[in-house]
Amino acid sequence: MRVIIALCGTATGAVGLKLLDKWMPDATKRTDDQAALRKELRDDASGLRKELREAIAQHQSLYAQHVKLNYEHAELKAQYSQLQAAYKGLEATQKQLEAQFNVLTSRCDNLLAIMRTIESDERMEVEENDQGHRHRDRDNS
Repeated sequence: MRVIIALCGTATGAVGLKLLDKWMPDATKRTDDQAALRKELRDDASGLRKELREAIAQHQSLYAQHVKLNYEHAELKAQYSQLQAAYKGLEATQKQLEAQFNVLTSRCDNLLAIMRTIESDERMEVEENDQGHRHRDRDNS
């Protein structure tokens, strides 16, 4: 009996090994496929992590530029406001100077008119004196 049990065990074992060999290549293939898939996923994850790090670095760089440009914009806006105020002050000064110029021009015109009148009066006096001298010269001759 022991021999029969041993023969049955051997036959069962041999059939089991054959079945395992038949199923194991598929299992091995599945294991290899799964390992390749895991490696591919790991590589993809590593690539995505690298892209994420680069995107974060680029974002930080762009944000720093944004902050810098906002600061420069604020400075330029303040300078623009100062220049506008100075321009308005210059316009007011220009209007004052134009008003003073108009007053001075008017005074100069008045002075020129007075000078012309004086010159005209002096010419008339000179002419009258010349005529008076001529009459005396004629009367004395």
